Amino acid sequence: MRTGRLPYVIPLRGSSPLGTVGFINAAFELREQVEEGLLPEPDLVYVAMGTIGTAVGLALGFKAAGLRTRVVADRVVGEEVANAEKAARLFNEVSRMLSSLDPGFPRLEASPSDFEVRSEFYGGCYALFTKEAVRFMYEAEGIKLEATYTGKALAALINDADGGATRGQGGGLLEHLQLKGPFKLRLEGGLPSTASEPTLLLRGARAATR
Repeated sequence: MRTGRLPYVIPLRGSSPLGTVGFINAAFELREQVEEGLLPEPDLVYVAMGTIGTAVGLALGFKAAGLRTRVVADRVVGEEVANAEKAARLFNEVSRMLSSLDPGFPRLEASPSDFEVRSEFYGGCYALFTKEAVRFMYEAEGIKLEATYTGKALAALINDADGGATRGQGGGLLEHLQLKGPFKLRLEGGLPSTASEPTLLLRGARAATR
């Protein structure tokens, strides 16, 4: 501040409208992979839900990208922090921010009923992770998952698959970027194009940080 430049303050618990932009970008990149034939369009994407930014960004991104993919958010913190009401508020705030920065971004609205927030694998305590799911992924694929977040989301996916809840679905993905092994999701790279503005998200992010 002594130099006359304003700092960007990261709020308590991390998520902010600007912070969700990366996950909106990830949703568009997933669409690119589908269009390139690298994978079928998933019906479900399982994510860990802590400060809600990941789930909200992907949900908004999937809608903006025209995908039918639904987000299944598995809580890793208390319900007072991660819940559908807060997710809907952040979704609408981000949508307003991006559409105000660029009219090419569609103005989308969400309500709490649009979010599937799961609690079965929370365990009642942050960082009380699901050992079975983490061990399963390592034994099956050799992938060392981060346990506090991804392990709980994977536990929900395994439970649903075992119980037949995903039967008839075209495909499901586990999404989290904090992995400890060589496995990498192809979610890096250039920003996706939209019908009206190829640099929409990049330009919006730059404007929001000025």
